[in-house]
Amino acid sequence: MTSAERHATRYERRKARREAKRNESLKPYDDFSQITGADNLYTSFKRSRRGVAWKESVQRYEANALRNIAETRRKLLAGENIQSGFVEFDLRERGKIRHIKSVHISERVVQKCLCDYALVPLLSRPLIYDNGASMKGKGVLFALRRLIVHLSRFYRANGFSNNGYALLVDFKRFFDNVRHDILFGLLDRHVADPRLRELTRRLSRKNSV
Repeated sequence: MTSAERHATRYERRKARREAKRNESLKPYDDFSQITGADNLYTSFKRSRRGVAWKESVQRYEANALRNIAETRRKLLAGENIQSGFVEFDLRERGKIRHIKSVHISERVVQKCLCDYALVPLLSRPLIYDNGASMKGKGVLFALRRLIVHLSRFYRANGFSNNGYALLVDFKRFFDNVRHDILFGLLDRHVADPRLRELTRRLSRKNSV
């Protein structure tokens, strides 16, 4: 065996150990019971009501929160539909009209629980470090710092010249038009529990209509 072959073999062993360690640390999140736990559902409700506690629908849900969470848990365990349709309205934001499709608080609780206790832990690690979109601990200041780092690298790599450009892209109705088959293929690479996969697909199909 040559030196290069020994190096490649050691690299593959280290890579396999890292992958096994990663899979072991993520195993608790790849479990549908994370979404059906009453404590997790109640915590998700408290997080979902932030900023919207004044809404009548949220107050009605909170008045019977334990009963509503128990019913949601029953439906999830039975594989029943937990969706209740949209509330649609237009919103003007920074001079731009946006069509909003808002889900009922009962469904938002499930979405929040699914994201916080399964999808975010399972899917955040494969993302590039610079991705700060809706990531805990990565706000505007993080994005500005990373921008400065990349501008500095560009400046040095181009002979201490700032002769370049920045490309800004905004996709219209991105979540409505993105290739869901590709997204689900990526999802299946990182999520093994078939019930988590199916719940994610059901929520995504409905919310892309």
